[in-house]
Amino acid sequence: RAITVSPRPFVTIVDPGGPYCAAEPPVALQGVPAGGAWGGDAGPGGVFDPAGRPEGTYTVTYTYTDANGCSNTAEADIEVSSGTAVSIQQPGPLCAGDAPIVLAAQPEGGTWGGDAAPDGTFSPGAPGTFTATYELSDPSGCSGSASIDIIVRCS
Repeated sequence: RAITVSPRPFVTIVDPGGPYCAAEPPVALQGVPAGGAWGGDAGPGGVFDPAGRPEGTYTVTYTYTDANGCSNTAEADIEVSSGTAVSIQQPGPLCAGDAPIVLAAQPEGGTWGGDAAPDGTFSPGAPGTFTATYELSDPSGCSGSASIDIIVRCS
């Protein structure tokens, strides 16, 4: 009687991309050859959902079994970034006509908007409520933002 020894199939996961931001939509993964089963941190059908996951590294696995009953498994790591936590320091009391102030935010290096100038300067020209926004992206491309209401009194 002859014994046939079959090689294990070549199995791979096509580059899963990333890093992903925790707020991004689910990502469809691709395993080769088609028809295998996903495991690890991959959901059914090879879907990886970064939403709500803490920052970190997640491992997905893909197992394929050929017609001879031989199987092999591939794995890949996927990075998830939680984004950048930003905050704006609330300025003290302001009166209309006060000298312009430079708003402060942490971490530094972001972009100002709303009623703040691009460099973070705010000019309290008239009484009212004004909104300043601040946004910063981390090295993986995930961003964080904050906004504050600035109240200008005294007329």
